[in-house]
Amino acid sequence: MPVALMLIAAVAATLRFWDLGHRSLWIDEAYSWFQANGTFAEVFTRTASDNYPPLHNMVLWAVSGVFGDSETALRAPSAVFATLNVVAVFLLGCRLAGPAAGLLAALLLALSPIEIEQAHQVRMYAMFSLAATLHLWAMLGFLERPSMRRAWLCAVTGTVVLYSHLYGTFLFAASAVTLTAILLARGRPARGALLRLIATQSVAAIIFLPWLVILARRAMTVVDGSFWIPLPDAGYLLENTLRVIPAPAAILILLALAARIVLHSRRREGGAAILLMLSAILGPLAIALALSFAVKPILIDRYMIFAGPLAFALGAATLVRLPVPQLLQAAAVLAVAGFMLLPARAAVSFDPPWFSDWRALVAGQKSMMREGDSTVVFPPNAVHAYRYYAGPVELAADLQTPEEIVRPLQFETRLWIVQRLTQPGLGDEIVAAYLAAGHRLVGRYDFKNCSLFLFSHQ
Repeated sequence: MPVALMLIAAVAATLRFWDLGHRSLWIDEAYSWFQANGTFAEVFTRTASDNYPPLHNMVLWAVSGVFGDSETALRAPSAVFATLNVVAVFLLGCRLAGPAAGLLAALLLALSPIEIEQAHQVRMYAMFSLAATLHLWAMLGFLERPSMRRAWLCAVTGTVVLYSHLYGTFLFAASAVTLTAILLARGRPARGALLRLIATQSVAAIIFLPWLVILARRAMTVVDGSFWIPLPDAGYLLENTLRVIPAPAAILILLALAARIVLHSRRREGGAAILLMLSAILGPLAIALALSFAVKPILIDRYMIFAGPLAFALGAATLVRLPVPQLLQAAAVLAVAGFMLLPARAAVSFDPPWFSDWRALVAGQKSMMREGDSTVVFPPNAVHAYRYYAGPVELAADLQTPEEIVRPLQFETRLWIVQRLTQPGLGDEIVAAYLAAGHRLVGRYDFKNCSLFLFSHQ
């Protein structure tokens, strides 16, 4: 491993492992914990009620069985995957255009804010991004030398991609269709390679088929109900794109691609590889946009996280092939990295306002709890986050709607209402309703994006 890559990997690891337990789990992380916190069979049954495949939860189940389920232990796999992705994108860049391209791509990925953010979360996105990078590396290897061994490597990485995230199906389909088209265009000499590709990719698809059926059933539930992702417009699409590929890197990549088109318009060197990379970046985006407008909005930045490493590798490979002095190429990338440095540092302590401080809330409640106290939690998607810190507490009621939370409950001595702040003014409505019912407000305790209300009888 080159010394330069070791230094870049060390920077990436520092940014990704730094203070993994600095904040409490937010609700999505708590869902991952809950789905992985049971028997191996329960991992599958619980994940089947959600909108993604089970591979990440299987990893969590295995890791937590050995290292426990602290915030740090649960987030460590994401940090590992995100660090390994820096090495993987180096290999991808090398396959595209040699070690120089690999190093430039690795440097950009090491400082990618969204990769650093997801390295600090108990979610599947860092794993998905790594799987996608390795899958494109394998596909490019098959394009370069279409042996049966490389075809099976494409199938293995493709299976991992499919079982990592819903968008894995989009990426798998886009890259497989594009590579098939490239081989078809080569005619009779590529017939053997085409048959090997179709056979092994079909095996990957068959292995994924059982979970595809589960996802299809879940999709029908989502279509019939409400979903929180907005319909994408031009501004939303630009904002999400720049979250995945920061503006300085996006400008460099676009300039490099434009220069290649102008300077090499009559040359086809590396054209098939570029086409495959572009299809892997833009194909899933096109599928997601089509489904968003035709069925239900499903496009959000972290779902497209895999596009960042692929774009960095493509941009670096294009840049190093331009007839520009290497010193100038390196200077351009270092300038972009400089612009990304502060956002990368900020991503280490990523803590947006919609993340709730469940750790502090539960600690505050426990310090004031008495025997016989009752507790309810609202909204229902906050229950797992609350129970991660409070333990297997039996709740007094299952409250599903705002109307239910402002309808006073019967309780014996004291009632704790745990509320995640999702609706302005709802806390005041809760207090007013219980006071009107003759109860006394013992205290209201506000934490980051969540509150505690304690009521007793008069």
